[in-house]
Amino acid sequence: MNSLKNYILFGKGISAKYIALLSLLFTVLICFGLGDYYNFIAEQFGAIPNRIAPLEIKNGVLTQPTNQILKDEIFLDDAKSFSLPIVIDATTDSIETSDLPQGIYLSRTKIYVKSNSKTEVRDFPQNGSFLLEPRDYTNEIMDYKFVILAYCTLILFVIFFLWMLLYTLVVAVCSYLVSAILRKDYTLDQRMRLSFLLLVVISACEFVGVFFGYSLSFFMKLLIILVLQALFMIKGYSQKSETDKKL
Repeated sequence: MNSLKNYILFGKGISAKYIALLSLLFTVLICFGLGDYYNFIAEQFGAIPNRIAPLEIKNGVLTQPTNQILKDEIFLDDAKSFSLPIVIDATTDSIETSDLPQGIYLSRTKIYVKSNSKTEVRDFPQNGSFLLEPRDYTNEIMDYKFVILAYCTLILFVIFFLWMLLYTLVVAVCSYLVSAILRKDYTLDQRMRLSFLLLVVISACEFVGVFFGYSLSFFMKLLIILVLQALFMIKGYSQKSETDKKL
């Protein structure tokens, strides 16, 4: 306990390196899950051509299949509780999607991707040709796994780091109100180190609480952290280290 107290009062910097390490930990844990999910999705998408192919597009027009409607679906979870319909309507150039569920729809000249909020419509490429053969494409999709996960890792790390840094800064700034009431004097660096440690404690407790069906809102976590800051300031002491003075 004394080591944590000494770190808060006499440590260096604003805990940026620890924020980065924690962000990296969160990123790695999520990416492991994303990797398993990618394998599942790759198998789902890779098997579709065996059921709907051959599919051929020439100069912006669907030439195979012709004059028929093909329907399939892809399951997005192991329990098969959520599926995404895939419909090929080779009897028309356009599809009215307003009354259709979210999914992927192909007409003779367009592709429609409908979500809960909007429908994206794209024309087929006007030049060249494309042929989807009736075989399993899982291996080809798996070839992109490393690249996609690498991008996800980078993006998630930046998001986690900036979010935690901003959250810690917000809590540190709010602590000025607590210290003003208690008449305690702390530097911004000390406030950042204290806020980060408390944020870690609250996040760990919240992680455990998820398994019991409990969660905390942003403002509730902020309130708890401010209360814990007050307890530290009451039981601890305020002293500016030489390092903090130089910073």
